[in-house]
Amino acid sequence: MRNEFNNCGNAFVFRRQINGSTFQDNIFEFMSGDALVASHIYDCNFIGNWWERRRNTGTAAEVPLVAPADEKDDEDGYPAIRCSSYQQIMNCFAAGNKVTWGWRNVFSSLLNDSRMGGVSTHGGAVVVRTAAGRAMRVTPDNIIQQADKWCYLPTFAIEAGKNSAAAPRGITLRTKGGPLALEDHEKGAFSGAISIAKGDDLYEHYSLTRNAAGVPTVGLTGVSEMMIKGEKVKLTTGIPQHFLWRQDKLSRGLGCFTTNQVTSEGTIKLVTEYLLDNPLIQITVEDRGIRFDGLKHLGSYVNGSKTRRQCTGFELYFVDADGKPKTPTAFSMQMLTLNPSLLSS
Repeated sequence: MRNEFNNCGNAFVFRRQINGSTFQDNIFEFMSGDALVASHIYDCNFIGNWWERRRNTGTAAEVPLVAPADEKDDEDGYPAIRCSSYQQIMNCFAAGNKVTWGWRNVFSSLLNDSRMGGVSTHGGAVVVRTAAGRAMRVTPDNIIQQADKWCYLPTFAIEAGKNSAAAPRGITLRTKGGPLALEDHEKGAFSGAISIAKGDDLYEHYSLTRNAAGVPTVGLTGVSEMMIKGEKVKLTTGIPQHFLWRQDKLSRGLGCFTTNQVTSEGTIKLVTEYLLDNPLIQITVEDRGIRFDGLKHLGSYVNGSKTRRQCTGFELYFVDADGKPKTPTAFSMQMLTLNPSLLSS
C-alpha cells in the first residue's frame, strides 16, 4: 500500500502464486519491468493504483506489446499486472486505477484473453470477466456479452429468482412507452428465433418471414414441435398478415400490393413487388350469398423437387349462390408465407 516505484526495473515480483492480497494507492512510473508479476494471481484487489509511462531501457519479459490486428483493444503496451502462467489472473477486483502511457490496461480492456478475471470498474463501465476470453460489460446504456474471436460463447441468460417458500414472480420489462426491439445489431434485421419451451425438450419457434432471397417480408413464421407416436414432428404455425379489402375507403393493410384491381366481375388481382414463398391463404367474405371460389398464383414458380412454390400475387375468384362470378363488397384475408428453410417441417 502507498508505494512509489519510479525510474526502476521491477516492483512486485513473486516466483509463485499470490492469493487474497490487496494492492492499493501505489505508483508505477517510468519502469522497464513488471509492476506486479506472479505465476498465478487469485482473489486479489487492485484499488487506486497509478501506472504511467515506461522506460525504453532495462529488463522486461518478452510479451506481445501490440494487440492482434483482427481484434480491438483499449491500448497497446506492457501489461499493468502479469502472470507467468497462461490465463491465471482469476476472481480479482479492480477499481479506481489509472493506466496510461505505454502500459496495457488489463482491467478494462476490450480483449479478455489473459486479462484480469473477476470484476473491474473503469470509465463508467463494470466488467465481469473470465481470463479465458469472455466477459460481460455493463455501461449506463448497455449490458453487453463479449468474447474474443476464438472463445466459446455460451447462451446469455437473465434468470429470475425464486425462494423455496414463494411462488415465482417472473420478469417484467418496462419501456416507459418506447418500443421493445429485437435486432442483430443497431437497426439490423433480427435473424434468430423467438423460442418458447414447452417441456420435454419441445419448443415453439417464431422467426421473421423471409422470401427465398432472405429478405424479410410480412409476419412471423412458426414451427411447433410435438411428440406424435413417440417421434418429434414439426408443425406449421405463425402470425400471418391480415388485411381487409373493400370497395369503399375502409380498406386496411393493402399497402404491400402494387396492383389491386377488379379485372372482371368476380375476379380481383393482387400483386406484390416481392416473392411470396408457399403462401397459406384464408379468406372470409362479408357479403351474404357470395363465396370465395379459388385462386390462381401469379408469376408462379415451383422448384424441381416440388417442395417450394413462389409467386408474386394472386387472382381471387368469387361467385354468387348460383355459381356466377360476383365481386363482393368486402372480404378479409390472412396470408402466411413459409420460410424455405422450414419447409421440411
